[in-house]
Amino acid sequence: MKFKGLILSGLLLVSVLCGCSVDSTYDYDDSLDSGKIAVNPQAKAVIDEVEAVLMNSEYDMNDTVRDMLNRDFETVDSVEFVQHSNGREVQIYRSRSLPALYVLYDGEWLEWIEPKAEELTSCGDVYAALKEGGICPTDYIAGDGDTDAIVSENEEFSLMSFNGGSMFSVTYDDVDAYSEDMPVKTIVYCTDGKPVRAEFIYVRLKGDEEMSDNNIQEVSAVFTALGLGEESSSLAGELADSPDKASYSRTDGALTVSSYKNAARDKDIAYNIFAVDF
Repeated sequence: MKFKGLILSGLLLVSVLCGCSVDSTYDYDDSLDSGKIAVNPQAKAVIDEVEAVLMNSEYDMNDTVRDMLNRDFETVDSVEFVQHSNGREVQIYRSRSLPALYVLYDGEWLEWIEPKAEELTSCGDVYAALKEGGICPTDYIAGDGDTDAIVSENEEFSLMSFNGGSMFSVTYDDVDAYSEDMPVKTIVYCTDGKPVRAEFIYVRLKGDEEMSDNNIQEVSAVFTALGLGEESSSLAGELADSPDKASYSRTDGALTVSSYKNAARDKDIAYNIFAVDF
């Protein structure tokens, strides 16, 4: 599967589709004072250590950096980068203790991708459950009312940098990225600390890519973390089938399922959304 060439935030796609009210332009200090957000000390310690090592090394692969990577990271091969202009191979390292943190190295340049060290205390139980699920929480939106949102990305979405966070991003014309799995981003909305809506934003290039078995397992794990039990597998299967169907909405008991085909496009890449309201 090959993905190439865009920057677009999935959060922007859903603002007109979801009736949930969240404000992504909140003031950070006000949010801390509101009690909705608190620093996760374990996550902050990991991020601070990695940042200190990389900054002190001036982002060169010296012995200190190698020692840190050998001790605290593992190599991953879920995404392959091909840099046509220089031919250098990009090595990808994932933190053992903070799975959403990555260091990338192409033989000359070091770059890293980090999740937020803060979490939503207003969605504490949901946050904890999602950490055990298939897609790691990486960010949040603190709403100005009772509704907040937890943002998660699977490894492919983070590494392939669809939000432009890495110099090895697919936004560069001379860099192609390959993956067997489809990039997926999730936004889970919580009202009064309870999940009320889950959105899955997934990326297709030419229109013929399919969800992998690993993708389906990831999505099913998210539904399970949200308490959907036996329905998790069938919903994940429905999501996997939805790319080849027109947009639709259906209600089944307490759940409303909506699929938005080509919710947004950028050149030859399509963003699609699969949403479940509880």
